[in-house]
Amino acid sequence: AGELKRYGDLMAKAPKPKKGTEESWKELTAKFQTQTVAILAAAEKKDAAAVATSTGEFGAQATCKACHTVHKGK
Repeated sequence: AGELKRYGDLMAKAPKPKKGTEESWKELTAKFQTQTVAILAAAEKKDAAAVATSTGEFGAQATCKACHTVHKGK
């Protein structure tokens, strides 16, 4: 969870890729970062239900594909 949050923090600070808009990049990386914070908080509390909820939301809302479809070139 800590490593995932660290990655979320790094993505939020990364420059926008060549593909996609600045607004989209900021929105998607902010969503990713928010979800990683929630996962880490739940894990630190050792709250299994909150971990399950936050990881489920992460998978549904902040998937790699959501960002790659808009911002990653082929």
